[in-house]
Amino acid sequence: MAAANRDPDQFPRPHELVLDRSPNQHLGFGWGPHACLGTMFGQLAVKQLVIGLLNAPAPLKLAGTPVRRRTATVRSLDVLPVTFRQ
Repeated sequence: MAAANRDPDQFPRPHELVLDRSPNQHLGFGWGPHACLGTMFGQLAVKQLVIGLLNAPAPLKLAGTPVRRRTATVRSLDVLPVTFRQ
């Protein structure tokens, strides 16, 4: 499960963030009877976040050390300190 969305047999360049990857049968929102009811809202929220960051007046810069969340099944960050700098 932890490597499912980074499987090199399923995704070219599995360790890169590719927002327009197609086909993209990742496990982020589940499938079939286990599909997330908030999938469309989540996708819309992330899309608007990316658009907002791209249109920000100053670039986003790392402001500290990222901290990974310690779980056995999900790879994610617990802390990602950022700031807008000119």
